[in-house]
Amino acid sequence: KTFRAIQFYSGAERFHYEPLNSYTKIGGALKIDFKKNPGSSAHNHQIRLRTNHISKTNDTPYTITDISHNYKYKHTLKTIELNTNLEFSEEFTKLTFENNNSFKTEKRGTYDLRIFAGVFLKETENRNYHFGLVQQNDYLYELGIIDREGRTAIFSKQVSRTDGGHLVGIQGKSNRWILSSNIEIPIIKKCKAFADFSILNNNSENSTYIDAGIMLSIIPKRFEIFFPLFLKDLEIYTDYQSIIRFKLNMNIHDIVSDLKSQI
Repeated sequence: KTFRAIQFYSGAERFHYEPLNSYTKIGGALKIDFKKNPGSSAHNHQIRLRTNHISKTNDTPYTITDISHNYKYKHTLKTIELNTNLEFSEEFTKLTFENNNSFKTEKRGTYDLRIFAGVFLKETENRNYHFGLVQQNDYLYELGIIDREGRTAIFSKQVSRTDGGHLVGIQGKSNRWILSSNIEIPIIKKCKAFADFSILNNNSENSTYIDAGIMLSIIPKRFEIFFPLFLKDLEIYTDYQSIIRFKLNMNIHDIVSDLKSQI
């Protein structure tokens, strides 16, 4: 039996991100799961073809398609995930590779290592689609960001580990390529040290970035607070509270995926 599941999804949604501004998203996806028997194998392969059409108030509509392959190995104490994604539209084409590794320990918690690499195969001058050092611009409206316009003091500090995966620092961009690594090391349960390192190329100029600090993992992967202790080229103690960040992942697709992975 080659396939365990072949699924097709389609949907439409409309949300306001400001009182007078909204976006409408219409899309569909085809998923093919190659895992033969959930009870007999720790390995899972999935291929996905997805397309989304998005229109925003006073903006040009756009359509983005992506083809991805996901491999996941899940063991009691170790999880390895590899995701390769080709994303394209009329404006750009980019290829990304993401590797997530988790190693559990009974006494201290979970060690996490993330590696990300991305390159533009067709470059664009539109910065909305460039790779981001501190997360990507959420042009697909799927990261669950509460304050997209940065209007509130608290919710404007929300971050997620996408693209470069840095949690604090400058909003660096790349229109060529990016290579990054993010590591989380448990100190005691619910408390970890984190460090991020990236090198990126923007307009043919290479730049490196590094940050490190302490994080409170209140609900792992869902609600976490980050306190930076080191930022390259930035004085962190002048206005320290302004650079504290938090992660709040309420994305229903991620929650469903987590629940399925427990089955």
